[in-house]
Amino acid sequence: MAKHRRSFPLEEKLRIIQEAAEKGIAVTRQKYGIAHSVLLRWRNTYKNGLPQWQENFSQMESELNTVREENRRLKKIVADQVLELQIKSELLQKVDPPITRRGYS
Repeated sequence: MAKHRRSFPLEEKLRIIQEAAEKGIAVTRQKYGIAHSVLLRWRNTYKNGLPQWQENFSQMESELNTVREENRRLKKIVADQVLELQIKSELLQKVDPPITRRGYS
């Protein structure tokens, strides 16, 4: 049976790196079944970029919340407009057609 390549999300990689720093590389890599070189590559890759990543993440999270709030408000506006149009078209259907004068249609 062929082995398939596993993919770890960034959050899990960071957690594994932290665990390796606390409990040791050998124990951690055996626990997760990853190669020593992979763990060292992850550590070197994310060691320098982690603080900047965290800062960017919190900024993106703030922007995401702002966009979500704006999206919610816009959806409410559109829903109100659709409801208003439905009410107006129902009212127009209930009103009798205007009386036309003879000769005019």
